[in-house]
Amino acid sequence: MNIAEWVTMCTTQVRGKITELGVRRVDKTFGMDRKSSMQVIADIEAGNIYRVRRKDGPKIIVVKHPGGKYLRSLPDDTMTNNLDNLPPCQRRRN
Repeated sequence: MNIAEWVTMCTTQVRGKITELGVRRVDKTFGMDRKSSMQVIADIEAGNIYRVRRKDGPKIIVVKHPGGKYLRSLPDDTMTNNLDNLPPCQRRRN
């Protein structure tokens, strides 16, 4: 069975490259994790499913480009589900 996780936050660099995602685990704990974009790409390529904000939200896919791989959410009827429109990941406390 594939793991389904919900992405609720997304941190990007100046040119829009995703660097980190805030992920809500969809298990009995519903805890929050922070994952690098490379971790999420590896998880998706291993068959795990990531969606934006909720279990029926747009699926997140890996796009291969000559410059490397990146993440994109599949289109739906609202712009609020775009990864670029999610709030940034909160800074870690020291």
